[in-house]
Amino acid sequence: MSFSLAGTGEVDLSLLAKQPGIADELEPARVALPLTSVQDADPLPPYSRLIHDVLVGDRALFTRPDGLSAAWKAVQPLLDTPSRPISYPLGSWGPAKARGLAAPHTWLLGQ
Repeated sequence: MSFSLAGTGEVDLSLLAKQPGIADELEPARVALPLTSVQDADPLPPYSRLIHDVLVGDRALFTRPDGLSAAWKAVQPLLDTPSRPISYPLGSWGPAKARGLAAPHTWLLGQ
């Protein structure tokens, strides 16, 4: 029996089962029970995916130290001198100054 933390979780059972018919011959069989198919069961929480990735050595969702350092270098000036929020009318597409953020192109929505 094994428990998978991948995705929403699954219980796997590997066993020997009797082949159909009169003969007493066994064959390998596998039963997989995804936790999402169990009535009233909750799927595994999102952090289970991260725990699974750590256990199998998959670093795809984790930032390397040099990437983390680069992120802090980009964010630190904003933390040191934060800009003031720009107000805009409720229900609008945001402040007029935001249109310039996509320059020289335009936004696809909110023209």
